Amino acid sequence: MKIRTILPAVLFILTGCVLFAQYPKDETIMPYPKPVKERTLRQRFVCDTTGPPTWKALHHSLLNPLNDSLKIESNGGDPYVLLPAVEKPHTGTFEFRIKMKNKMEPGAEIFWATQKQPGFLPENAARFNFLNDGEWHTYKTEFTTDAPLTNIRFDPGTSPGIAEVAWVELYEVVYSDEPLKRPDGIDPYWIANVENWKTISSDNIKIKFDENGRGAVVFVDEKAVGEIYPLMYVDLNLPLGGCTSIPLVDDTPASSESSGSDKYSGALPLSFATGSKTSIVFSGPFQGKLSFELKGSELRFQMKSSENFFGPVFRPYGEMEQAILSGVEYLEKGEHSSSTADIETKEHLRFAPNAMDVTWPFMAVVTEKVGFGLLWDNPKVQSVFATPDFIFGEPTKHHMGLYGKELSGTVKITSKKHPLPPEVTQLDNLILWAFQKHGLPELPQRPRDDEQQRLLNLAGFEKSIGAGPDGTGWRHAAIPGVEKQSFPLLYGSDFVTAIWQLTGKVPNVPKLDNGGAHLQNPASFFLTGRGEDFRNWKKNESKLYRSWQRPDGSFPYAGKYLRGHWEDTASGHCGNTLYRLLYTYQILGEPEALDAALKGLEFANKYSVPRGAQVWELSLHTPDIMGASRMCMANVWAYEATGDKKYLNAAKVWAVRGLPFVYLWENKPGEVMRYATTPVLGATNWVAPNWIGLPVQWCGLDYSEALFMLSKHDTIVDWKKIAEGILVTGEQMQYPDGPSIGLLPDSFKLAIQKRVPADINPTVLVMQRRLLDGKLESLAVVVSPDKKFRVVSPYPTKLETTADGKPVAVIDAPSGTTYQVLVNGTEVRTIESKGTDRVE
Repeated sequence: MKIRTILPAVLFILTGCVLFAQYPKDETIMPYPKPVKERTLRQRFVCDTTGPPTWKALHHSLLNPLNDSLKIESNGGDPYVLLPAVEKPHTGTFEFRIKMKNKMEPGAEIFWATQKQPGFLPENAARFNFLNDGEWHTYKTEFTTDAPLTNIRFDPGTSPGIAEVAWVELYEVVYSDEPLKRPDGIDPYWIANVENWKTISSDNIKIKFDENGRGAVVFVDEKAVGEIYPLMYVDLNLPLGGCTSIPLVDDTPASSESSGSDKYSGALPLSFATGSKTSIVFSGPFQGKLSFELKGSELRFQMKSSENFFGPVFRPYGEMEQAILSGVEYLEKGEHSSSTADIETKEHLRFAPNAMDVTWPFMAVVTEKVGFGLLWDNPKVQSVFATPDFIFGEPTKHHMGLYGKELSGTVKITSKKHPLPPEVTQLDNLILWAFQKHGLPELPQRPRDDEQQRLLNLAGFEKSIGAGPDGTGWRHAAIPGVEKQSFPLLYGSDFVTAIWQLTGKVPNVPKLDNGGAHLQNPASFFLTGRGEDFRNWKKNESKLYRSWQRPDGSFPYAGKYLRGHWEDTASGHCGNTLYRLLYTYQILGEPEALDAALKGLEFANKYSVPRGAQVWELSLHTPDIMGASRMCMANVWAYEATGDKKYLNAAKVWAVRGLPFVYLWENKPGEVMRYATTPVLGATNWVAPNWIGLPVQWCGLDYSEALFMLSKHDTIVDWKKIAEGILVTGEQMQYPDGPSIGLLPDSFKLAIQKRVPADINPTVLVMQRRLLDGKLESLAVVVSPDKKFRVVSPYPTKLETTADGKPVAVIDAPSGTTYQVLVNGTEVRTIESKGTDRVE
């Protein structure tokens, strides 16, 4: 992601009026491929480099013609080649087919140029994965141009290696305009008289099953609130695995014999086998069975079959109020899934995502009638999620299901009968239920011991991001091999503090620039005699932030990333400023900062989805883990400042809302995945990169900071363990050697275990490792109970009381050192340490 530091933020906040872009609620989601009316081969690109027209190697690549193919040899991480020019440029929808064998790391991309846009732009790209088994396969991907197509660039992989291409074909595709159809055999009017159906019940819940095995109706307090329909079905036309699945083309002739689930179509009628008051079992025209058991408000299901089927489809009734698919969707009233609000490419279709995009196996839909939360057992099975149910085409029902041979899990059925505290939603309760039932995985293995970790972090500063103390400073992040770096060298106060924490020595710098890292670590101001500079910075910053606030407490946004959202503010956008105001209050005790922050929290705590915290590159609408972390931190500090438990309760709720962004499973033992964090549920500039399934751990470290803070006050969840897991996974992602040694990659591709630049300074890793080791993370702040005495210090500090009842700050500093403290937000004192120093 484009990385931003905590230097005075360009938040694009304006106080004028703005015109809001409408959320695309009326767009039609088409989950099934349209029937092809006509497919015409327009050009076959032969693999010949000996004469015109020729292929050309552009970057990190060499081309060598073979007898019947072209060998592409990649000598870097970003190879790409140019195909011969398109012979007859025209506008249309095109299908790109390529026959190749490949041993590079997936995935592949094509970029296209047009007469209107002759360059290869990020928005004119289509991505696909491939099998790197060195065998011949044919792949296809599709794109549409708005001007005559002129050229195609092919990126064969993401690593050094060899690919061979037999041919490329470019088809023009025309689709029919046939309307969306339900799968064959799905009957929207399947429910008849349920009086004589087999019933299982528990508490106030009854589930009545059709004994012919079509489905069931769920009742709460004798009212129908949802259904399980169908119990099992087959739909060969529903694309699975999301847009990141491998688009193989079958080149083999069709067999006259059908096999597998081809002999089934649509909903499968099952035979009633056995039943009791709380459980029921069905069998069907396959080897296996399907069972349900109801205990309290939890419905347990298990399906085992000889073939892949879509398992029970749980369909709550009514208008959706909130919904979630962990790591993929986070919705509230008025929205629908698979929308283009956050992703405008074909990757917005995420109703059946790649399993590795799902952070943990949980989905839920809450309506005005009921809440269904589905926690399934095997995170590797295919999930299917649509709200409203555009898969079956019914706007008043919602689709929650799985696909595979062995499917099992638990559905939580929540009643809308009992009111909740204003800061808690039904979805919050379902997330917490599923998280506690799922359980926390074991912490990842630390990649190195304390001393090795210290040396690696230090190497990040000394070797990777700057010239060091005798040069011109350090960078926030670096991209190896790039001559012109995006981030300037600066004497960041966070960097100087981190180096002091790693070495015990304060770098000799001519000045201090504010910030530098994603979280503030400003002790260096008080170690270099610049405490007054820090005080003035925070005072002026507070004044600026307060000037942005509207009378209702909110902070408006105006800019290009407003498109797709229904208002000019959001939880994370407000949280970015509120947590800074409350940090200033911690330091200065400034009542104006506290008043503004509390007013802002009264406004922002009404939201139910964390979103809009990264409007430097993403839509204000985009769900965002930092929206959860900033709101959590702000509420923790508000609780510490006021003692009012409503802020602590709100902090817990925002922490719960961040859990769906955290990976709680691993694809393979030993790989980096557990406690990795999806940053946002959207794409930069609505196009690329698409961050779903692409962890960005610096965003997760922001969330872990909030959890460390919350863990001091709450144990409803083991917040500290989650925070430690996120930290250790960040340390696993660090570069152990090379030009970026000690740095944290901006993102990490899970499927191929690859680090992706830009590569970020390790300041936050230093801070949180110190916190876990029981050391002072950053500045120490002590405040007397009456809030009239406040001391800020760069060394461990505690509050004591003198014999006559007056508060005193006791500071444990190395004897002989000189440092400064800030007293009551107004007075900077310089102290020559005696080892234990007292400030009255």
